[in-house]
Amino acid sequence: MFRCKEKYHVYITHNTYRGMLLEAGRHPGNESIIQMPGIRIGNDFYFDMVADSGINATYTPTMCEKDHAYADHLATRLSEYYDFSNGQLTVSQVHRHPDGCLRFSAGDRPANIKLAQQYGGVVNGLLFIDPEFRIRFWYIDEDGGETEAGYEINDKAVRTAMPRIDLHKLKETVERNEVTLKGFRKTWCRPTEESEAKGSICSKFVGLLRGIGRREKLWTTEQKKSCR
Repeated sequence: MFRCKEKYHVYITHNTYRGMLLEAGRHPGNESIIQMPGIRIGNDFYFDMVADSGINATYTPTMCEKDHAYADHLATRLSEYYDFSNGQLTVSQVHRHPDGCLRFSAGDRPANIKLAQQYGGVVNGLLFIDPEFRIRFWYIDEDGGETEAGYEINDKAVRTAMPRIDLHKLKETVERNEVTLKGFRKTWCRPTEESEAKGSICSKFVGLLRGIGRREKLWTTEQKKSCR
């Protein structure tokens, strides 16, 4: 049956929902933030897992300053589990708001715009417990415009849109990179009278090879999320 839905739509798994509940439950009465790496296909956004606010985050009833290094690292690692060949990598930030604050605050706007400009538009969300736990999402364009987006918990849709990386291909990549690195070391890293010069070259190439297959960081640690 045809189902009418908003222009922008968010699909999350039960794992995503569980992660939101866990983070909100750890900090009753305070704001908290989660980050979600996911995939965008057209105007649809899909998310499976969340990165929590972090070990050294600051929580108050009106503001959360996430632990940027921890949250960014964890979200980056989570993204590496998925195959993004059918769409583009995206990031969503969702945070809790105090009762009665039903839209993004003026303090949220700069962070929303910065993330939207980085990814060509994003869906960010707010959590409420008033007294029922609920979620609202908005699509944020690169100018900061907000369009409410619908969402649903749909594990099957998310699994179809963002399957896990194929283990056989991943195994082949790991083995190929190892052979390449060992071959390079054998050729370039032998001790000689020019060992100092070649050692410098070798170090640079080893660093380059180790970077093969790593996904670029989802966002920089300079991005600050201050939720007021």
